Amino acid sequence: MSRQRFEASELINVRDFLAQWSNDVYIQCATDPTKSTDLLAEKMNMSEENVKELESVCSLDLLNKPGVETKTRWDSLEKIPPQVHYNNAITNIVKTVPEDCRVIYPDVILTVNIHRGVKTFLQDRDEDHPKTDQLYPSNTLLVLGRQKLTDLRDVVRCVHDLAVAGDASENPDADCQNYAKQYHEHVLSRLIRDWASDPDRQVGPFETQRMEETTFLDLTLRLGHPYLYLHQGDCEHLMVISDIKLLTKEHPQDVRDYPYLMKKYQRVRTACRVCTKQAARWITYGSEFTPENPCFFCDVCFRSLHYDLNNKKIGDFEAYRFFDHQAIV
Repeated sequence: MSRQRFEASELINVRDFLAQWSNDVYIQCATDPTKSTDLLAEKMNMSEENVKELESVCSLDLLNKPGVETKTRWDSLEKIPPQVHYNNAITNIVKTVPEDCRVIYPDVILTVNIHRGVKTFLQDRDEDHPKTDQLYPSNTLLVLGRQKLTDLRDVVRCVHDLAVAGDASENPDADCQNYAKQYHEHVLSRLIRDWASDPDRQVGPFETQRMEETTFLDLTLRLGHPYLYLHQGDCEHLMVISDIKLLTKEHPQDVRDYPYLMKKYQRVRTACRVCTKQAARWITYGSEFTPENPCFFCDVCFRSLHYDLNNKKIGDFEAYRFFDHQAIV
């Protein structure tokens, strides 16, 4: 099996990318192109007088019936990003944006492609192992240059954040409040920095910054290069920034919409092995009632096979809560 390869650009400082444009470009980005006569004239290769004449002759007011409100094509497209041709792109709803919630110009938009988290272990890191070779895309997001890195981190959905440690077969109704996501504040980069500090490896030294204090404008990165988001100790998400562009009126104008979900990839659901209809909620090890080990169950089938009428455990097995990739948004 061949390894995944990436086409990466040269290093780009995001803040320098924003600063290289002139004020005229910034003004055009902050101007609605559908309401600018000079921009329309330039695009249509005609004089501004002819554009104004067309606007008056083709005005929808001439087609309106009394008491009937007519919406223009631009009203429906005002908030839709350029990538609307994707079949499963999530479009933005046209709405009135409060003044204090509007995006700030000038700014940039970065397209971030996030891949599903993969647990990799030392013995698995060989050239033929699929865990290190196959990438499973999760979703594509738009982020603003002024946003903090934590804004992106907080919208990364991973089933491993919902993991509950320990065998729950003795008491499957136990209330689970301590999910793994609550313990993400560990300093996971120290081992990597210590490893990279060896001059013989020629990959370091690395610097660290607090995510809640760092914006995307502060980054120097390569387009198309895979960056690693590591959490839970060994859960790895590859993040690939595919493009950087100036923020314009064609993008969503409400800062609360960012990170903006552009595309969500379909996932194959893990079904219950008994009814084959419901999504799996439990995974068992060593159960005498299953044809395979481990085995997946929905909640109803799991309890029907492994517990009596008094909710007492039948047999000797281990059971762990299971969260399917398809079950999280």
